[in-house]
Amino acid sequence: MYVDIHRHGTEALAAALASDGIATFDGIPDQTELARLGSALGVIVAHRDSGTDGVTTLADLGQVGTQPGYAGFSNRALPAHTDRSGVARPPHLLMVACGHEAATGGECIAIDGKAVYDDLAESMPEASRALSHPRSVLFGGAAGHLGSVFEHTSGGRVRVRFRLDELAQYSPEARRWLPTLVQAIEHHTMAFVLPAGHGYVINNHRWLHGRRAFTGNRIIYRLSIDPFTHYGIPTDFAPTGPRPDDYPTDTVRVHIAFENGSDDPNHYPYYDDCEREPHTAPTVSEAHQLMQIHLHPENRPCRQRRAALQVLEQAGHLRRRIPN
Repeated sequence: MYVDIHRHGTEALAAALASDGIATFDGIPDQTELARLGSALGVIVAHRDSGTDGVTTLADLGQVGTQPGYAGFSNRALPAHTDRSGVARPPHLLMVACGHEAATGGECIAIDGKAVYDDLAESMPEASRALSHPRSVLFGGAAGHLGSVFEHTSGGRVRVRFRLDELAQYSPEARRWLPTLVQAIEHHTMAFVLPAGHGYVINNHRWLHGRRAFTGNRIIYRLSIDPFTHYGIPTDFAPTGPRPDDYPTDTVRVHIAFENGSDDPNHYPYYDDCEREPHTAPTVSEAHQLMQIHLHPENRPCRQRRAALQVLEQAGHLRRRIPN
């Protein structure tokens, strides 16, 4: 996992990321050197809180850290998560380096999402299926991304997206399996101290990360990166076991054609459970979006879907055809 970047360079760093999805390094004393290392690995992705060089300086900023989405600027523990889960395409890599150690605590935690997925797929396949269901989690609030914890990509591969705070809303079925998921995450958590000048880089589509609570003036420099393609760092991983045939996909049994309305389910202003009626009668556009969110077979009870179908049929914007 450790790479001597000054001796072997970014090629060795990229090779470690391509095989294991994580690597540690040292000899990075400040944010300037971190930005230099990151730019040698790929394109630096700006963050809401980053400076002009793309680096975000994380430290305890008191009341700032109490706001939703700003826990990194506190001294509290940060539970395991992937970065930028609320955007459609999170940055591929996350790189951090320590500028100043904490007085106590502040250990980094890292969890291999592949190990978590393999664990659940073998011991609790019902949980991995529910947590893989498309559009089962709204990440990042009303303007965020509607997706799933485990996203199945081409060739039976998987990528991970996760957070468990006020900016993540889970469907009832996914929420049911959260204790099982958290237990698996805790089982595969590794913790390590990050001294000043030391850092790590992870594949943000595979590894979760976080930190333990700390005291003192702990300073961390953070960088988001999309690596150069020639390094061959995958954006997903291959599960160890075979993918069950009944894993959910975006294919539905009822084929629906709309004459107008948005194709982006993330435009819908809130996320509702299937068991509840919509807060208000949806407009045609909102009904279209509700149908995109609640992609269920017809034999599954869903009040959201039923209300949307009624609006669309009354407006003449829905045509059904029976699959062959």
